[in-house]
Amino acid sequence: MRFLSSMPSGDDEREAVRQADALKHLHDELLGAMTPAKRVHYGEMLTFHATSPLSQPLAGGTLFGLLLSELEFLFDGMARMQEAQWREASDYPETQTTPFQQRCEFGHVAMLKLGNHVDLICQDVHRIGAAPESMLAVVSANISVNRVLLEMAAQDARGLEAERLCLPFFQALNDKGLEEVPAEVDAASDRDVDEVIRQLFRRWFAFEGEFLQKGSLMSRHMTSTDIDKIVRWARELQAGYSAHQSASTNDRRSGQVHENSCSLFCFALVLAAAFFTGVPTEHVFKPSSRKNALHSLFPGRDAIARGDQLTVHQTTAFWKAYGLLFFGNREWDLRADGIREYSLGAQVRRAQLQLAMNAAVKAKGSRELLALTRHLKHLNAVREMEKQGGLLESA
Repeated sequence: MRFLSSMPSGDDEREAVRQADALKHLHDELLGAMTPAKRVHYGEMLTFHATSPLSQPLAGGTLFGLLLSELEFLFDGMARMQEAQWREASDYPETQTTPFQQRCEFGHVAMLKLGNHVDLICQDVHRIGAAPESMLAVVSANISVNRVLLEMAAQDARGLEAERLCLPFFQALNDKGLEEVPAEVDAASDRDVDEVIRQLFRRWFAFEGEFLQKGSLMSRHMTSTDIDKIVRWARELQAGYSAHQSASTNDRRSGQVHENSCSLFCFALVLAAAFFTGVPTEHVFKPSSRKNALHSLFPGRDAIARGDQLTVHQTTAFWKAYGLLFFGNREWDLRADGIREYSLGAQVRRAQLQLAMNAAVKAKGSRELLALTRHLKHLNAVREMEKQGGLLESA
């Protein structure tokens, strides 16, 4: 539930709180069952912390569990460095997406480097002193990494949903002659772009729209309410994605790349893809009272009328769909073939990260995991200092 950005409502809220409380209770019991002598050494590592109770009320975990995100940062940084070195050495154009084979190779190298790095840290006995071995600490740490791996699997599922909604829709747009962001969108100011998008969508997708064709993927028309909601949701998705990119890279500039009119248009197209394809996603929680395991990525008109917010699964799938479109194409192209190759590369990269995360924790003793915790805590402190320094520079 690290990715649950806000408290859900109704039955989902009750189920979310129940699961979060059960997880905290489990970790507290494991720590409490230790002897006092072992708690002296493992208490900090295995104490449960709530994180951002207002913005992420359900994202708590043990210190060890929360610090596992540093392994993700390390893996991503190592892969990015490999890619940057290859691009510089080969003079590869910045406007072109890194080929599939190279992306897989960079991820593989990052996976090996991260494994070697973690092994060296775990062998550093100076970090752990006289701490005794503890099976309870190993159990708690493995519960935390299993949770992360399950969340990664959920992220991978959202990535596959993104591919399923993007490929047929953008192929259909390409067949209609739309292969890049229209010039009027690129030229629109931030004040005017919402209306420019509305006008284009009315022309293409409203009743008797130019792109509609009976018996095809784009056969049902959008109402004015559908189009208005798409533009509003596109704004929300764009803002969230930009903030996420900045936070995940510790670089405000990586988010600013996605804060323009073309980016907003691409988010609107991703939502339109969900409207026409009807690709479903899983409910975030599945209490026994719920009959259907799936629901449409694009909210139904009843949900629109109620003013329902996008769920974390919908948001994540739309972010990933935008990422396929943006990173899988050159500049502001909208080609389906670029999406297909980039999606496959993204699937391989996620699998490599899961393997690296699993190898970093599984089959390690508690002393090794304690050494890893202290190292990751140091990396986290350094990263937070760099983040604060970046915020001060941009202020």
